Amino acid sequence: MLDRHRHVQVAAADVPRDLALGRLAREYKIKWAPRWVRIASFVLALFAVSGIVQLLNGNLTSSLRVDACKSDRVAELKVLKPPFATTDSAIRVYAEADCQAIDDHHLLAGGGKLASPAATRLRCERYTRALYGYEPPDRRGARSRWGDVAAVYCATPGAGLLETAADVNGP
Repeated sequence: MLDRHRHVQVAAADVPRDLALGRLAREYKIKWAPRWVRIASFVLALFAVSGIVQLLNGNLTSSLRVDACKSDRVAELKVLKPPFATTDSAIRVYAEADCQAIDDHHLLAGGGKLASPAATRLRCERYTRALYGYEPPDRRGARSRWGDVAAVYCATPGAGLLETAADVNGP
């Protein structure tokens, strides 16, 4: 049997309906752009949808606040030169964890700024806790009391850390 549109020999099992559907599929194949453009646009659309979902959830704004806070905190820590910040990577990791903890308590304002004195106190307590392993063992006291030391130290402007530890831990 000869297909009159393609002028090719048709297998005996092909029925005219199958031939017509095959012809339609070839004639109306949707190609609005080359394959690489279609793939790139689908990937871009996926990222756009993901960004919109994050924006609606508040994750994107939280991430922007934390990033702004982190960049400010890294600069502060480089000036302070704490003993646990031995490399730039260590400083960035600490700063990100610090800012994320403050944001988790909803204490970061727009632009990554601390929203209240509670945020400043939380930052101070986290910083003091990070210093525990670097203080002299005979003067710092037990780790279980170090949270109390941090709270008193951060609530008392101008106090010395080890002096506060001695006051909290007692004789």
